[in-house]
Amino acid sequence: MVKTIGRLDYKDIKAIDQKVDEVFKYLSNGEEDKAVKLLYKILNTQNYFVREVVGKRLVIYAEQSVIELLVLQHFTHCKIYGVRAAGLFYYWEKYKNEPDKLINLLDGFWDNTPWEVEAILADMWRRYPKETKEHMITWLESSSPKQRTLAFHGMEHVAEDDPEYILECITRNIDDESPDVQKKMTHVITQVARTRPAECYPFLREWLTVENEARVKTVWSAMKKLVGIATQKHAKEKYEEFYILTKQTVHDWKLDSNEQVAAMGTKLYEEYENPDNFAEVEV
Repeated sequence: MVKTIGRLDYKDIKAIDQKVDEVFKYLSNGEEDKAVKLLYKILNTQNYFVREVVGKRLVIYAEQSVIELLVLQHFTHCKIYGVRAAGLFYYWEKYKNEPDKLINLLDGFWDNTPWEVEAILADMWRRYPKETKEHMITWLESSSPKQRTLAFHGMEHVAEDDPEYILECITRNIDDESPDVQKKMTHVITQVARTRPAECYPFLREWLTVENEARVKTVWSAMKKLVGIATQKHAKEKYEEFYILTKQTVHDWKLDSNEQVAAMGTKLYEEYENPDNFAEVEV
């Protein structure tokens, strides 16, 4: 029996392959109804990795026109989450070397298969940053907070090479009222600051000069975590520039002419002077 949760072992994958072979036999015999019924049975699972294996295995079937029609008619809008997800994995495998097709495909899936879309976006940011950067700009303007949140997912993968792009995207959405978007931006800010602090900290200061509760909360959450990292011994040893600039930023903010910046600088300085306030933070 294939695991209902967790990564698959060799026996699990072999069992799935046997089931997919059965699906292929049904299709070869023109028994589409039986093929669809079996696929639904296999994919009615909470296991992310089952969906991935099945979806990607469908690409090896010789008659791809049959599979494309099957996925289009039975997968895309199926009520079973695992079936929709397998359809997305099928397209991911099929178009993995065609970034424009793949990233446009996400426009039709972001709302109904968010976990899988997150995985694909992370992969796209790593492999095709140019195309992903161009496309995610439109997602940041979406009326849906879910889509705006997804636009930031995986963005940290270009933090070292293009921090300005990320920081400008955050500037565009810094006052977003969605807690999920704010939380995602906080995460991305911490990733950028750890690798490119010199570029990041001036943006954070500029955001603070405008009174807005949401942005103050976002900056505070990010800076508190960054100060927590900077107080750890390995931060000084492994990330010298980050350690030095974080400490200098807190000092400068504490003396800043802007009241809001100075207030946060004072709070951060107090945190810096009391490192016991921080649990061990993963760097």
